[in-house]
Amino acid sequence: TGGSAFSSGALEALSQVAERACCGSTRGAVQRVVPAGLQVEVSLADGRLASVSGFDLSFMDSRYRGVSTQALHIADGQASEAHPTALKPVQLTDRAVAFELDLGAIANGKGLPSAGSSRALELKGCSSGRATLAAIAVRFQLAPGADFGSASLCYGQWLTGGLTIRAGEPVAAVSARLGFGNCWVDWDWASSEEAPFGYMVLSDWYFEMLRDGARHDLYDAALRAEIAAVRERKGEKAPIRVLDVGSGDGILSMMALRAGASAVVGVEHVSSIARASEDIVRANRRSAAGPSAPLPSEEEAPLEVWCTDVRGVAPPEDEELKFDVLVSELMDASGLGENLVCLTEGARRRLCREGTAVIPANLRLSAVLCEVRMPDIAGTN
Repeated sequence: TGGSAFSSGALEALSQVAERACCGSTRGAVQRVVPAGLQVEVSLADGRLASVSGFDLSFMDSRYRGVSTQALHIADGQASEAHPTALKPVQLTDRAVAFELDLGAIANGKGLPSAGSSRALELKGCSSGRATLAAIAVRFQLAPGADFGSASLCYGQWLTGGLTIRAGEPVAAVSARLGFGNCWVDWDWASSEEAPFGYMVLSDWYFEMLRDGARHDLYDAALRAEIAAVRERKGEKAPIRVLDVGSGDGILSMMALRAGASAVVGVEHVSSIARASEDIVRANRRSAAGPSAPLPSEEEAPLEVWCTDVRGVAPPEDEELKFDVLVSELMDASGLGENLVCLTEGARRRLCREGTAVIPANLRLSAVLCEVRMPDIAGTN
């Protein structure tokens, strides 16, 4: 069935079974299809990035989610456990059944929905908020007449711009559409609060990284410790400059400012991400977001984003412009895949003071041999 129950072309394949089903040389009806039925439920939810380590990163959603061509994997709201980095949207409406399909009938040439079939959804707000995600749950019926089980697949479709939901009120102009390759949600663009245009596709793993609170907390603690050590060494009034290599969304740069750095420079070579990080920084300054925002004004604590490859940054002629702390998060799943060692070593040697602290200070790679087997399913190896 694929990640969204339809992406492997199951409905199209079933529609061809009636033409080809045979027993020996005699054509006949398909007697049983397992699963016997399929039910699709839709609800609207808020899937935006919440406050991450005290910073507002919502600009990453508005710029990069809208043109995602893949279904977003989400944690089922009824699941007892979910990984801390999983997308766990806040449900804002009840669930409505969009489609209920008799797969046995489809296999025998009956009940096949036409491509692009659309059905209006009767949704009602259960909480007030801004719906940014259509949560689509797929349930299977294993035998005719049996109950539909709990959701086996849960995925999300980003609603660019979002829709305003009010508790207790019906949601108008939302419909579900079914194709051979997918199920998706249409909504009235006039109700959208932003123009429905995306900027760039980012993979889901990038947003998982943004939701990784444990990693953020470790970086925050390390920055606080190293900046405090520099202040103790240089004096309370001395300027402290921090370099963030591969600054991305800018969260480590903002952490450095919050920890007491007098100036921060982030270097990010992907232009669209660099521009998004500038929006994020502005949104977290007190001059824009009010006195409760985590960052002081630009005049008090400047944070620059240089859109370039750090290897092309010329060493400063003035020793006072060299950096006191270097931080980087250029780590993929292997720890080395983003050229972490080369980029940080070169930047430390050319752009930083003698003895500059580097975060992370060390990288340990561990290996173990494992046996991985598929589990037995219903007694079948």
